[in-house]
Amino acid sequence: MCLSAGWPHADSCGRLLFEHLRQAALKPACTPSSDGLGDKQAARDASTEMTLLRRFARPEEIVELGAFLASDRASSITGANYAVDGGTSAW
Repeated sequence: MCLSAGWPHADSCGRLLFEHLRQAALKPACTPSSDGLGDKQAARDASTEMTLLRRFARPEEIVELGAFLASDRASSITGANYAVDGGTSAW
């Protein structure tokens, strides 16, 4: 196994790890379909007021970012965390 002799390992497997494995995290907040708020419009309104964009992220926005990060177009992105929360984490 490549990692048994220590990591990073200088053999071809170690190069493979460095060249082909990437990590990125998506941290979505509430979406319009989040069950936690139910049909309570007042709770929805209060929650959206806590975001800079004054709206929830749409599920397709989260999926599109995930698809981009998994694609070859994001091949230089690794070790990043993306908050898809309408700006809540920027407060």
